[in-house]
Amino acid sequence: MMRRLPLAAIVVVAAALSASAQSYYDGFNYPPGTTIGGWTEQRGDWTFDGAQALCQPTVTFQELTLDNITDLNGASECLALYDLGTPGLQYAGPVVRHSGSGATATYFMVKVQDNGSPYTGFDRFYVYYYNGASFSAAGITSVALAVPTTAARVRLQAADEGGVVHLNMYIDTDLDGLWDVTAEGTTTLGFGIPGRPGVTGYRNARLDEFKYFAGTLRATALPTIGTSLAFAGSGTPNQVFLCASSLGHAGIPLGGGAVVPLDLDPIFFFSLQTPAIFQNYSGVTAADGAFAPVLNIPNDPILVGLTLWTSGVTFDGFGYPNVFPDVQTTFL
Repeated sequence: MMRRLPLAAIVVVAAALSASAQSYYDGFNYPPGTTIGGWTEQRGDWTFDGAQALCQPTVTFQELTLDNITDLNGASECLALYDLGTPGLQYAGPVVRHSGSGATATYFMVKVQDNGSPYTGFDRFYVYYYNGASFSAAGITSVALAVPTTAARVRLQAADEGGVVHLNMYIDTDLDGLWDVTAEGTTTLGFGIPGRPGVTGYRNARLDEFKYFAGTLRATALPTIGTSLAFAGSGTPNQVFLCASSLGHAGIPLGGGAVVPLDLDPIFFFSLQTPAIFQNYSGVTAADGAFAPVLNIPNDPILVGLTLWTSGVTFDGFGYPNVFPDVQTTFL
């Protein structure tokens, strides 16, 4: 159970969160060229124009992975951009668990894709597992986007749970900060195989604003008033964790350009002080890294339609935090 924290302690926690975190952000703001330090071209010849990462124009599968990070449970996110100057079959999206190298590597990916004429933007998403030779469906059915888009924020999260890989996919198709398309599924493919985070692309698509989260967090049910909403989290085993909720997720700035994806608003502080509602929002992760916060939603109709965001961190023995992705919950 979370103990009550005095306001002074909460301010200290908030200040600590704004200092540093082991999530990663990259805006691809590198001098123009075809290679950048810290990233590996797994397939394709990527180009960087000072603001974005560009896929090789030729028709080939392409992946770009982040060096020095290998994990099992984590999330990758990026901004996928469609090149209207060269309309055609294009796709872009994040990669998790990229294991190996080149064309024989294994990985999970989600892509938003322009799937066919009239080629006006991304109009469908796919979630795949690549086994080193071919793509397989990864427990999430492909769905057409209601309105084609030339810019979408896309996130893919993977966590080993109970003998399967639990995948969560999120797409913000209009860049208003809310997930417009969400999907989840499970698969035995890739279970237990850690790998690197990264991005994938095809034929002139562009990518920007890459984010990596060193852990996972998801809601396990619909956020209905008068019920208890359990979250499932995974992080580093046997470490202190702290979660919070807020009305927004513009972010608490962190060292190195990363953020804790919450806001320092009244709900943020209320969630740290009210364990009767925000239950198990602090504690120690289990031997497998699991933790399970619970949001006890009051049975008040005025809450219907309210959106909260929930995230958290774990702290290692040196007090260094790993940041979890934010979870959007709109009360029903």
